[in-house]
Amino acid sequence: MVANQRKRCLYKSSLRAATRRKKSRKNPLHDLPEEILQIIISRLTLKDAARMSTLSRMWKTLWNSHSNLSFDAAMVTHSHSNGDGLESRSSQEKKFIDIVNTVLRNHDGTYLDQFKVAFELRAKHACSLDSWIGFAVSSKASEIVLDLDPRSPRTAEDAYDFAFHLFQSENGIQSVWVHCVSLKPPRDFYGFTKLTKFAISSAHIMEDIGNLLSNCCALRWLHIICCNFGKLKLHGTFYRLQHLCVIYSELQAIELHAIGLVTFKYVGQPLPIVFYRSPKLKMADIKLCPYYHFGYVCSELSTALPCLEELYVDVWLKPEVCHSTR
Repeated sequence: MVANQRKRCLYKSSLRAATRRKKSRKNPLHDLPEEILQIIISRLTLKDAARMSTLSRMWKTLWNSHSNLSFDAAMVTHSHSNGDGLESRSSQEKKFIDIVNTVLRNHDGTYLDQFKVAFELRAKHACSLDSWIGFAVSSKASEIVLDLDPRSPRTAEDAYDFAFHLFQSENGIQSVWVHCVSLKPPRDFYGFTKLTKFAISSAHIMEDIGNLLSNCCALRWLHIICCNFGKLKLHGTFYRLQHLCVIYSELQAIELHAIGLVTFKYVGQPLPIVFYRSPKLKMADIKLCPYYHFGYVCSELSTALPCLEELYVDVWLKPEVCHSTR
C-alpha cells in the first residue's frame, strides 16, 4: 500500500516536472532571471508592455513595474468626432485621464526612469495632473516631461499651474521638461537641488525665475524657448552649468555667473548679454532677427563674450545691404 502511494507521488512529481520543461520549451523567456525580464519590459513602449501583460500572470506582474511611463495622444486618437468636435474632445480627455489613472493604480510604484504626459490638458485638469506628478515624485522618477501642447493659444489663467509644492520633499528628479504650463515658483523653493537638465517651453512665467534657477545648484543644461519674463538674471554662481540655450524669448537682458559654461545659443532680438567669469565659454551660436546692423555683433557681443574661440552668427543686415552675413 505504502509502495503504491510512493509510486503515485513520484509519478505526479515527474509529470509536473515534464509539464514545466514543456512550457519552458514553448516559452524560453520564463527561464530568464527576473532582472533580465524587467530590462526587456522597460525597452517596450507602455502600450506594448500592456499587451504583454495578457500573456501570463508573470508578465502582468512585470508590466506593473514598467520603469518608463509615457502617455500621449496616440492612446485616444481612434476616437471619432461628433458634430463640432467638442463632445469628442471632452470624451478623449476623459478617456486619456482614465487610462493614466488605471495604469498608475496598478503600478507597483517602484523606481521610474521617466514619467511623461504629452496631451492637451489645462488648468481644469489640475487635480489629475497634480496626482500624476505626485505619483512620479513618490516613485523616485529621474525625469518628468509635461507636454501640454494646446491646439489654440491659451492664457495664463487657462494654463496648468505647475505644482512646485509636490517637490518640496527629498526627491531624485534630474530632468524636467515643461511645455505650455504656468510657472509660479515660491521664493523659498529648494525642490530641484539634484536637477541637471531643465527645459521650459511656451510657459507663462509669473514670478522671478532667477530665484528658482539659482537654487538648482546641480544644473548643467538649461533651455528656454518662447517664454516672456523680462530679465534673465541668475543670482549667485553657477559652477556646473555647461549649456545655455535661449530661443525666441522676449527678454530685456541676460546676466549670469557661470564658471563652467561651455556653449551658448541665442535666437532673437539683440539685447544686453553679460557673462561674469565664464572662462570656459569657447563657442557661441547667435541668430538675430529680424534686420539689424552688424555693429551689434562687432561691438557688444565681442565685449560680452571675450573668451570665445568660435562664434557663429546668423544676421540679416538692413535692406540697403543685399546679402546675409554668416
